[in-house]
Amino acid sequence: MAVVTPDNFSKGAYVDEDEDESGVTLSAGLGHVRAERGNIGAEVKGPNYGTRVVSSAEGDEFFAKAEMASGSITAGKVKTEAKLPSASAAAMYSEKGAEIFARAELASVSASAGPLKAKLGLSADTGVGVRDGSVEAKVLGTGITLGRTIGFSVGGSGFEFNLW
Repeated sequence: MAVVTPDNFSKGAYVDEDEDESGVTLSAGLGHVRAERGNIGAEVKGPNYGTRVVSSAEGDEFFAKAEMASGSITAGKVKTEAKLPSASAAAMYSEKGAEIFARAELASVSASAGPLKAKLGLSADTGVGVRDGSVEAKVLGTGITLGRTIGFSVGGSGFEFNLW
């Protein structure tokens, strides 16, 4: 993975290409800075987009995403994240489940600690999925997740709790 570090950030662009026997990942952007020390890390991404297509014996996956900017800070099992406008589409089928989603988000902030995750944002996520022992359904950012993960959202804000 090619990452723009603070030393060469002024060059302003990165392109990642990752290909293995199960698929291809391509992404590009204007800026990506990541710093880590021990279990503490921070990451900021500038305008970027990416796609991933995987076809293997375990299943098939398609993912496309574009975002203005995002940033995150991680300390052990605690993670905070902020996002500006973004849009993505995904379709996946594997031994772990299946899902199809379209996501559009104006802005959000989220925090997770261990099994609990809370998010405050405005989105129009729409889709259905069965994955990792949970069923999820959303229409215009409002929906529910039941199973291994319990959660609900209204207009893009909500919470999730991972039971195990």
